[in-house]
Amino acid sequence: MNKDGIKEYVGIGLFVLLAIIAGGGLEGKPPEDLQMVDVIEEPTTKHNDHADAHGDNHAEEKNTQKPTEPSGPTLTYALDDLETAIDATGYSKWGEQTVIFNPTSGSFAFPEGSYEGGKISGVIDMELLIHDKQLLVDHIQEPKFFNTAEYPESTFESLRIEKEADGYKITGNLTIKGNTKTIAFVAEIEEGDSTVTVTSRNIGLKTTYWDLKYPSVKEDVKLDISLVFKKG
Repeated sequence: MNKDGIKEYVGIGLFVLLAIIAGGGLEGKPPEDLQMVDVIEEPTTKHNDHADAHGDNHAEEKNTQKPTEPSGPTLTYALDDLETAIDATGYSKWGEQTVIFNPTSGSFAFPEGSYEGGKISGVIDMELLIHDKQLLVDHIQEPKFFNTAEYPESTFESLRIEKEADGYKITGNLTIKGNTKTIAFVAEIEEGDSTVTVTSRNIGLKTTYWDLKYPSVKEDVKLDISLVFKKG
């Protein structure tokens, strides 16, 4: 085995040991009532310029939905990065781990008196992940997973916000590791004297949609989201 192979073997061994210690047990499993987000697959269309350049008459590309700006007079609240938190819990045969993601900037703009027609956006610094074991953070920032050296930020931009019986359905573009997927999930939106809070608990993502894979780690991740926006 060469030096690189030895390093990878030792690294995986340390990750396994860390997961067992920090996870408090073996065989972590996602909750049975995990509410998976909808991932909306976009239709494809022919792209003639690409086809001509590559001699491929069947070349296709994905249509991407573009965010629309709120119309008319709006209220704009800025993300409070100190009060905001996104907890992501991953599962493997060695236990479960929760990593905190910190959005560093963002906003919520909406017509006065209605969240529908509004827009939520945010940026996460992927190099500021928090876990009490730095070794685990180092591992998931490696090229085989988040690859934060090449993709230091993840972003979200809502496309539409719709009122439903149990809250608000938020549809938007989530970009992780350079991959953009349109997702939809249900959240509660509550307004205080000077804040608006967007909360969604026990929702799930499949990491494979964003090409995030790690040996023996399950693809379902649980998210607990609390976004706090302050009046400017």
